[in-house]
Amino acid sequence: MPAVNSELIDIRRFIAEQRAERFRAFIVHGAPLSGKSRFMREVAKREDGVYMDVLSLIHDDIALSQRVDTLDAAWLEGRVRAAIDEGATFVVVDDFDFLWPIWCDDIAPLLHRIERFYTPSPAVVTWVMPSHRVLDSAVITRATGASRVLRLNEIAAL
Repeated sequence: MPAVNSELIDIRRFIAEQRAERFRAFIVHGAPLSGKSRFMREVAKREDGVYMDVLSLIHDDIALSQRVDTLDAAWLEGRVRAAIDEGATFVVVDDFDFLWPIWCDDIAPLLHRIERFYTPSPAVVTWVMPSHRVLDSAVITRATGASRVLRLNEIAAL
């Protein structure tokens, strides 16, 4: 679905504005193979941030891969908080959707965790997801009322 607003979002400005918000997590989503990962990897690099590829993280750690069926949303949030505790001020969380079936088909609890993600540091967290029917109606807003759920095709190129 194309963006309703013809003005594209400047992602770097959006991130800077998010730093002033109480809840600084947001979602970028798009169709499979639309370039979400490549784009957000570049954003993380330009923001001097951390790009967390959860699939690779689990694949590369035999202990994690052996207990993948026990990894829940709280575990993933803990990994994000650990990166922030180590000094990250921008974190991109990508390739975690393979965990959804473990959590059940309902991603609403995950969306609630993202909506209410708070840390006293000025860290901003971006959750990269494939488009999902729940995201079409998700209401996760900034203090200004603007959405924190961004479609990749609504974001201007870097």
